[in-house]
Amino acid sequence: MKIAALLDAAGKAAPFTEAGTICVYERQGDSWAAARERGFASAAHTSVRALRSYIAEAARWLGDCKVLAAKRSPGYYRVAFEGCGVALWAAEGAPPQFVSRIEAFYERQVGEPETEPRGKDAAAPAYIVPIPGKAGHYAADLREVMAHSTGVSSREVLLPFFSETAFSRLEIVCDHVPKWFERELGRFRLKAVSESNGKQVKICVYPAGR
Repeated sequence: MKIAALLDAAGKAAPFTEAGTICVYERQGDSWAAARERGFASAAHTSVRALRSYIAEAARWLGDCKVLAAKRSPGYYRVAFEGCGVALWAAEGAPPQFVSRIEAFYERQVGEPETEPRGKDAAAPAYIVPIPGKAGHYAADLREVMAHSTGVSSREVLLPFFSETAFSRLEIVCDHVPKWFERELGRFRLKAVSESNGKQVKICVYPAGR
């Protein structure tokens, strides 16, 4: 697996609003090493069109590395990178403090046997709450998450829940359906239906066997 990180001059995770260096790390035995790097300075691009083009070019440079860690940044960068197929992870500190954690998350997803059920005793993330009186029913308001937890992505909120929690229904309220949503549901053997009233979107997620 390859994991990229945007770093400042001190070698620590930097936000996209500051100039830094994107380093692509690859595992070498029991450690990680930077395989290649390039500068990243989005502040030089003042128009939305130019910034979008710059991010798309950076995504192409990443190639088969589809994970990029950086310090918490404005949501536009997350939307733009995810639109190019690159998943963003909020990180703090130097790569040794977060690269292995990110790798472990993806290994858990890939390594899950097709017939293995989600753990019944797994705790739901704090962003997702059980609905009183309805066993196995949960709710999440992604609008509140984004408003009060700058830099936290819908992916970081929902994927651990899909992987670790046994549930019969999850009701999600959001401004729009995340771009990654549909392609990830199949991996977790889930299905979803959504409806919009023009002001918000409501998504109901179920196990695919229902």
